[in-house]
Amino acid sequence: MNFFIPFDKAGLLTVDFKYPLYYGEHGSSGEIPAIRKSRRATDQHSVIYNFRSLRLTDPCTTSQANDLSWREKKDNVIWRGATTGQEQRVDFVKSYYNKYDVGFATTKQKPELTKWKRGKVTIKKQLEYKFIISLEGNDVASNLRWILSSNSVPIMPKPYWQSWIMEEKLEPYVHYLPLKDDLSDLEQILEWAKQNDQLCAEIAQNGRKYMSQFLDEQNDMAVQKLLLETYAQKVSIKY
Repeated sequence: MNFFIPFDKAGLLTVDFKYPLYYGEHGSSGEIPAIRKSRRATDQHSVIYNFRSLRLTDPCTTSQANDLSWREKKDNVIWRGATTGQEQRVDFVKSYYNKYDVGFATTKQKPELTKWKRGKVTIKKQLEYKFIISLEGNDVASNLRWILSSNSVPIMPKPYWQSWIMEEKLEPYVHYLPLKDDLSDLEQILEWAKQNDQLCAEIAQNGRKYMSQFLDEQNDMAVQKLLLETYAQKVSIKY
């Protein structure tokens, strides 16, 4: 636990307040309403703030600048990622490595998985596919924001982690195609998608609309301002 004073590049904040900050993804701050970059769905006390905005949001600009129309995309699926997180990613890659264009882009954290490594693929190349897998790692799935910003559709389990973009508000068959938690039904999901191509195109557009609220910098700064000012009004900290 530490404290931080928000960096206010827009000059919006009027509150002189040091906010309790909890570093890292895992671990609990108990009932202290600490500021975090992400939280589990079961966490009823932590408060999410827009940390890591450049790392996670800047790729959205790349996505929109390099995207294709729905009809120009390959009717197939892709995933690249690191070996971070629990065994979910490992199980997924082992199950589908020989069936689809999925694999680890890097295995430096778990070199024993080199057998399931494939070459890195840029965001631009991944956007040639209609469907892109999104899997949580240490916390939220880092590719979810730029997929939602594109004309492609994310395929993923129901989100367990929450961040500034409120993953808990995303709806299956509205913003993404849902995988079972054990990831066993990818073939069935893709077969359904083939039979419902126009609906999938609409799901992609729903994702773009959803992400637009977070990519509107003026609106996003106003929300950050309101959150921090409300926090300072409601929480008393004894240093």
